[in-house]
Amino acid sequence: MGTISEPAGVKGKSMGSLSCQLRPSFAKFSAPTVGWLHGLRQWNGWLIMLLATGPALASCFHYFILKDTIFQKMLIKKDYSDANRQ
Repeated sequence: MGTISEPAGVKGKSMGSLSCQLRPSFAKFSAPTVGWLHGLRQWNGWLIMLLATGPALASCFHYFILKDTIFQKMLIKKDYSDANRQ
């Protein structure tokens, strides 16, 4: 396979896989924009960690501190498939 030629005035590194060269579909970002996007990515990572940790901590609180039966209420006790309906 050959390479895709760049239009006049377009500069940048080409992205490719298996000898098929493709131009990036976006222009190169400036350094401040890259820094801002990197910071946004880091904040998103921490937000995802907090959103995943919150329900886990809440379930441990219910089980060990409150000692309630919330886990037993969440368990499926009967088979509700179509095969067992009468």
